[in-house]
Amino acid sequence: MRQYRYWLRMLCFGLVLRPDGDKRADAKKVIIIGANQPGLVLAKNMQEHPFLKMDFVGFFDDRTEDRLPNVQKGKLLGGLKEVNSYVKAHNIQQIYISLPMTAQPRVVDLLEQLQDSTVSIYFVPDLLSLTSLMRALTMWPGCR
Repeated sequence: MRQYRYWLRMLCFGLVLRPDGDKRADAKKVIIIGANQPGLVLAKNMQEHPFLKMDFVGFFDDRTEDRLPNVQKGKLLGGLKEVNSYVKAHNIQQIYISLPMTAQPRVVDLLEQLQDSTVSIYFVPDLLSLTSLMRALTMWPGCR
């Protein structure tokens, strides 16, 4: 009985091994703007959990690779000015913007570049900049 429950859970969560391995045909191609700590954590989670169906392609950041020691080799794809052309050329479906709130002018420029594309854009909150505005910050169990 215990074995059946295990396999039922595996099926429910989509964790049963498939012939195509971790790369699923319906995985969305994803890039992250900003190779800061929240962006690195997000990329790590995308790579470690294939059931999220996200194919992490790489980062865009205006800093060079020598200033970003925690970024894997080959995962820094370029600067912010190159995002629009890369999105169109490589059929990127989702962008996660992980820039601090102080980078608002760069974010506005980026959104203007991407206004003619169909890419979905998500913002990764910079919680450290919000702590000065709030008295308390509560994390839900299971959330990082």
